[in-house]
Amino acid sequence: MGLREEIQRHIDILRPGGQLSQFLPDYEYRKSQEEMTAAVVRAFVQEEIAIIEAGTGVGKSLAYLLPAISWALEQEEPVVVSTNTINLQEQLLEKDIPLIQAALGWSFSAVVVKGWSNYLCRLKVGDLLQQTQLLEDDETKAKQRLQQWAKTTHSGSRSDLDFYVSESLWLKFACDADDCWRNDCPYFSDCFFFEHRRAATKAQLLITNHHLLCADLAIKQVSPQAGVLPRYERVIIDEAHNLEDVACAYLGSNLSRLGTRQLLGRLYRKGKNKETGLLPSLRHTGHRLGLDELVTTVETTLQPAYRDLEEVATRLFQRLDAVVPQDIAAVGLRLRADDSPLWRKWCEQIVPELVQLAVAANELGKKLLDLAEPLEDDEACKETYHNIKGMANRCVNLGATADFFATYPHDNFVVWMEYAGSPRANLTLRSAPIDVGPFLGEHLFSSNKTVVLTSAPLAVNNDFAFVTKRLGIGKEADPLLQERTFTVQLASPFFYKEQVFLGVPRDLPDPREEAYDQALLELLVELLPKTKGRTFILFTSYAALERQARLLSERLPDFVFLVQGTKERKQLVEEFCTTPKAVLLGTDSFWEGVDVPGSALCCVVLAKLPFKAVEDPITEAKCEAIRQRGGNDFIEYMLPLAVLKTRQGFGRLIRKTTDMGIVLLCDARVLRRPYGAVVLDSLPECTFHRGTIQEILHACEDFIPE
Repeated sequence: MGLREEIQRHIDILRPGGQLSQFLPDYEYRKSQEEMTAAVVRAFVQEEIAIIEAGTGVGKSLAYLLPAISWALEQEEPVVVSTNTINLQEQLLEKDIPLIQAALGWSFSAVVVKGWSNYLCRLKVGDLLQQTQLLEDDETKAKQRLQQWAKTTHSGSRSDLDFYVSESLWLKFACDADDCWRNDCPYFSDCFFFEHRRAATKAQLLITNHHLLCADLAIKQVSPQAGVLPRYERVIIDEAHNLEDVACAYLGSNLSRLGTRQLLGRLYRKGKNKETGLLPSLRHTGHRLGLDELVTTVETTLQPAYRDLEEVATRLFQRLDAVVPQDIAAVGLRLRADDSPLWRKWCEQIVPELVQLAVAANELGKKLLDLAEPLEDDEACKETYHNIKGMANRCVNLGATADFFATYPHDNFVVWMEYAGSPRANLTLRSAPIDVGPFLGEHLFSSNKTVVLTSAPLAVNNDFAFVTKRLGIGKEADPLLQERTFTVQLASPFFYKEQVFLGVPRDLPDPREEAYDQALLELLVELLPKTKGRTFILFTSYAALERQARLLSERLPDFVFLVQGTKERKQLVEEFCTTPKAVLLGTDSFWEGVDVPGSALCCVVLAKLPFKAVEDPITEAKCEAIRQRGGNDFIEYMLPLAVLKTRQGFGRLIRKTTDMGIVLLCDARVLRRPYGAVVLDSLPECTFHRGTIQEILHACEDFIPE
């Protein structure tokens, strides 16, 4: 069957009188959805890379699922669908996929593929764990609940837990690639992790997230036959505007005080009444099994090696504390290979400690592997063998990470230091690649026959050059990739001119001025009674959010202010939808992936243009790289990112053809600066008003639903 016939076959399902319209009494035909389906079919049939911007309301999930599932069934090969948010995965699994199965009668399997740590390890909650003595006394009750849950759960997935388990405790019981016994495990046949993996190998549709997709690409870069996903050659990436940031985060490294302490604690920890960790467990096992040589090795070889590692790790972070300024910025302190005092201190004081840490970690890892090797075929020591080998792998990984930082600088990488948690609690060294385009170009786009990238915002002022360049398929890419790539831009089916009032108050101070916060507060105090709550206020920083939340609560005590960070995002949105006079204040994650159709949401306030912090180490390094090649970092990077984020925030308002409301962009720079036209021209054509605060508050009233 040719391309034209394939396209026709799929769009017939979507057209009036087709199977979907016959199944759904309130079915809405959308021309743009049909066009997107045709583009996805083309990408599959002709083995191309499709970049599809699908505005809100296009129905992009169905538009790509229909061709993907059809292809997987007919060609007997799996298709991967990667998303950035759990919300979208839930929509696919709970709404779109069941609809296709019911309406079309297609029989297929769709499996969510998650990482190791998402699943409970049966071995770790069984009797064997009790012998390792890894738990503190105060964790016993929670451990017992997990043991009971393990007997009743069908999935073993952390997302299905109906009670709270701390991150640190969960990780003690979670599956882990380093700890896994694989075929040697007595629970291998009904292991939660491998049950899901076995199901994935038989599934037609593999649903995963960008992080795991990048992990799979990285592993297959080293070993093509390995990977965390079954073999595939067709992949659809939804919420594709997030792919670069996720790849950047995954391909980096980090070395933290907390992570190092946790590793040391798994080796040895002295509690109130007992010693815990691998080394005491090995000593106990040696005594129990009469293995005097094991006991001797622990006391004469492993304990000294452990103390060496502990001492050098402690000294490293003490010296880092002394080197890093007390007033380190919230975004972290970038490390530059220059003639600055910080770089000299790094080279003179930190690098030698990192080298010693690498040596100590590798030495302990080697000693553990030497100890494990003769135990591999001893049935009585199987548990001991795997425990030792898992810890050895962790030590070797720590050594490799320490060596990476000790040998910095590296081409295309930036390194910085930051604190997390309570003041100066968890000092962390972090690294990230500056440009992930070459990696994605080689290992995602060149290695797969079909790649479909889609999102509501992908273009900047109707131009895809920004996203294609960042992802490694722009005009600088391999000519073969360029030949295989095509773009499609599909407008939203909504009538924004009639549905949305977009206002920009021209008399607001510049957001960088001190007077801005108070002026924004006064605007909100007048606005919220008009909208009766029902408003999202989106900020670019937690500090601004918390400040406005506190002041608004004082000025408008009859309103309910729901603040990001006080509850889970899903819970906040549900409460917003069901609570009269509710106002939700959010930052980064609320600019996208939040869907509130209907009159529960009638106003979105964008407090300011969402420019990235210029002092952020990754942003700074990317901008620096652009300037070094003679480019303009603001025009090429900072502005396009802000435009895409603004479009995301704007998109929170209208989710259905019957929705209406107002968007206030409270940043008058879009009126005063030349780049403002790029921002405004990238938004849908609305009823637009630029005027004073009072003029806008008066003019917007007709767009506020009852």
